[in-house]
Amino acid sequence: PTISTSGTLSAVSTTYGTASTSPTSFLVSGGNLTGDLSVTPPAGFEVSTSSGSGYSGSLSLTASDGTVSSTTIYVRLSANAAAASYSGDIGISGGGATTQTVATASSTVAPKNLTITGLAGVNREYDASLNATLSGTAVYAGLENSESFSVAGIPVASFATKTVGTAKPITVIGYEAPSANYTVTQPTGLTADVTAKALTIASPSVTSRPY
Repeated sequence: PTISTSGTLSAVSTTYGTASTSPTSFLVSGGNLTGDLSVTPPAGFEVSTSSGSGYSGSLSLTASDGTVSSTTIYVRLSANAAAASYSGDIGISGGGATTQTVATASSTVAPKNLTITGLAGVNREYDASLNATLSGTAVYAGLENSESFSVAGIPVASFATKTVGTAKPITVIGYEAPSANYTVTQPTGLTADVTAKALTIASPSVTSRPY
């Protein structure tokens, strides 16, 4: 029994939560086999006999009369693969033959960027500071794989200047990504009004005078 492979795999890349869109591939065939062949990729990768669908963490090639005709095996990064670099050998085994391997090229899953939604600026009276206040509940937008996280970090909101103004832009820093699979963009587009502060005259005195 023999297993034959041909072709060299290229690097693939994607962003966390999305399978790589352009798979790489190699050919597998077998002769004088006593059973079916199994194709097993290393962690982070998945394989299929179709370039556009049917990917999984293992693949069975059915032998007919002891033969597996030349079959294209497509390889891509999984949508569930964590943000990291991946490499390793794809194993082709079974049918009583010596196991063969095909090396993957080092491939990368990049973190996905999230945004923060659910916030609004709060109008306030002039207080000679740059401090701004936010209302609402911060929520991560763009999470993948049915994940759910409470928003992390200690946000600080501020105006660029302390003067009175309408719809003054608010800058926010301090929100953090929920895991290494993500990055986060701080909230943008937030504004609020700074209104003039009403003053009073303290302890005025009145002096009596003749008509």
